[in-house]
Amino acid sequence: MFKKILLGAIIFLVSSFNVNAGQTNDDVKEFIRILSKKTAPTLSDYYRFCGQGSEEELKLALNVCEKKGWVPALTNSSCMQYIEKREANRSKTPSLYFEWLKTKLPQSMKLKFIKTDRIRGKDIVEYDLIHATMQKNSIVFYRTIGDESTVDQFGKLSIGKINDVPVSKLLENDLASHK
Repeated sequence: MFKKILLGAIIFLVSSFNVNAGQTNDDVKEFIRILSKKTAPTLSDYYRFCGQGSEEELKLALNVCEKKGWVPALTNSSCMQYIEKREANRSKTPSLYFEWLKTKLPQSMKLKFIKTDRIRGKDIVEYDLIHATMQKNSIVFYRTIGDESTVDQFGKLSIGKINDVPVSKLLENDLASHK
């Protein structure tokens, strides 16, 4: 009897893991599909994946303002109008961040999944670390686990590292080198 219960529990856990892994893989594949399209990913795509609280798009928009001489960017009326215009029609406005991110990924977007680690903690939003390769590049995705409001704020999925370098560091370096 105990063996039957144990076997049933193992089958349940394995099938639950496979459902979660399948959803995770589908999210990553959708993310890569959007990045690999010939048309530019939009701000709607960006916010859907990266979340309303994400700052990378704003960092790149402020960089555009600085290049145009609209400084200080955060208080310049021309810069604020530029940002408001971009945000007004998210479904038709190209994402500066996703366009930048595409330059950091290999041309061939063929993906091979390595493993997924669930990260849990007392005072953190639960997420999956999804390890994959694209050509010979290692990629680590972050996939938020939670209800709709959590995913809306923190994003559904993003790339955290490319070849063990945090994407935020890559962006920071590129922004610093273009000033």
